[in-house]
Amino acid sequence: MGRQRRQREKKVQRTLFSPSPLPKPSKTTPPLPPLNQNQGPNTCGYPRVVHGGLTAAIVDEAMGFLFYALRSHGELPFRGPAFTASLTVNYRRMIQNDTSVDGAAGGGKLLLVTAEVERCEGRKLWMRATVTDGPGDDAKVYAEARALFVSPSAAKLAKEAAKYVASYVLPLSFE
Repeated sequence: MGRQRRQREKKVQRTLFSPSPLPKPSKTTPPLPPLNQNQGPNTCGYPRVVHGGLTAAIVDEAMGFLFYALRSHGELPFRGPAFTASLTVNYRRMIQNDTSVDGAAGGGKLLLVTAEVERCEGRKLWMRATVTDGPGDDAKVYAEARALFVSPSAAKLAKEAAKYVASYVLPLSFE
């Protein structure tokens, strides 16, 4: 019992006090492939049309990756995590899913998602993202998004971390 408890405590410490839960990019890390939109019929909200919620999740992830990269390189005025406080997606055209109902692949579609920072004030970071079918001025725009990311104060982070540790570690002492 004591060994299991120590292992769990070490896991909590690694999670709470590590610089980031994501691995740091290295020269050997391959670049992320473009999103292959040919994901199957389960991504559709309407037959052969990608669900808007998936599009929103994709742009939120793209902006999150940009945030992580900026934070990793010390380009932000704060060091902690940030959370999506607001996300607005304007859908310009439907993203067709060229996969049949039985899962047979059609032509597929590659999407390019770009993200950029609009401005940063204190612990607030405003970003925007665009989903297109490729680079250039003649690319079809499928969606445009804007988001506000907010980093909690250090006091709030410390309070939440203490609650988490208390809820996870203290019950272990009764095993």
